[in-house]
Amino acid sequence: MNINYQYPPINDESTFEEFVKDIFNCYHDDLSFQRYGVKGQKQCGIDIFSKTHKYVIQCKKKDLRKSDKKIRNELIKEINDSIEALKDLSDEIEFTDFFIISTAKRDNFIQDYVNKLSKEKEYNIHFWGWDDLQPHINQKICKKYYPHFFSTDKNSIKTRIEFPDEIKNMINESDNYLDKYEYDRAIDIILNAQNIAQKFNNSLINAELNLKLAIVYIDAKKDSVKARYLLLNCLHTYENVEDIENTAYSFYLLGLTYIDEKKYSRAKANIEQSLEIYNELKDKSGIAKCLHQIGWIFDLTDELEKALEFYNKSLSKYLVINSLDENKANWGLASCYHHIGLIHRKKGNKFEIESNFLKAIEWYEKGDDKREIALGHL
Repeated sequence: MNINYQYPPINDESTFEEFVKDIFNCYHDDLSFQRYGVKGQKQCGIDIFSKTHKYVIQCKKKDLRKSDKKIRNELIKEINDSIEALKDLSDEIEFTDFFIISTAKRDNFIQDYVNKLSKEKEYNIHFWGWDDLQPHINQKICKKYYPHFFSTDKNSIKTRIEFPDEIKNMINESDNYLDKYEYDRAIDIILNAQNIAQKFNNSLINAELNLKLAIVYIDAKKDSVKARYLLLNCLHTYENVEDIENTAYSFYLLGLTYIDEKKYSRAKANIEQSLEIYNELKDKSGIAKCLHQIGWIFDLTDELEKALEFYNKSLSKYLVINSLDENKANWGLASCYHHIGLIHRKKGNKFEIESNFLKAIEWYEKGDDKREIALGHL
């Protein structure tokens, strides 16, 4: 697995201990690491041990919603308590190294603290944060603890993310401002949510927030550079976890950023890549919107016949979607008729202009998009 991917920390104490045991057994290519005792028994400051390697390990799952300072203070107290408890460990378990392993992020203050303690003890003391564990997550471990990353059903590969309540509330608040076209307020909230998300060490949450922010920069702020930077980070994450649907959507949005900059060949290449994935997924809506944007690129470069060809292909897909789920394709149908009408206006076909604009207005009205209804009357 790619070690650059940030896996979400294990959220169950017992599962985390099992996870750490598996990490050490895989790293040392043996099965010598075992869990020590069960919950309720006296564990003398350890959760895992290996007689072969003379290691003892204490696992500490932390509540990552707490501040870094509070987590640090908790860990230091727990380290001291564990060292004291080690004095009662059975003589049958000899050890030379004591590991404290946490779901919290790496902390150089704690590392310095345990290095100082090591000089005072007859054994070595090590602190590993989640950052230190991640590079050791191989495919075998990933399949066991993150099985959804290996789904073989390509029609259902969109990674499900359970947002922490704090971030979920901020997303809802930003949506409310977007609905009112208060884009700067929405951006500020999303940026604050990104800062809070850092403590959860979950790149999928970060990717979803980046995606949301990129859409605002494309649609409202017309800042293609910022949007593209965010989308490239999204693609890195989505490709790593094989989230095919969001990969397709990210390529589509990347194409839009290049349209804004009039880099049409790059725009077309990214949207065609998105179209290829949507075809593989048999995603009718994704296919329709990609065909529409390719038509728009040809429209912008005055290749009117090609533009008309792709608008009509998109229109056909939206008609199928509407036949399966009424009102789901209102905007797509309206936009296709609108742009087909504009092509005919460029070509001077009066009857086709009126016919397509009237159809555009009809579908815009069904979608209750008043701004677009006005455009349809132009």
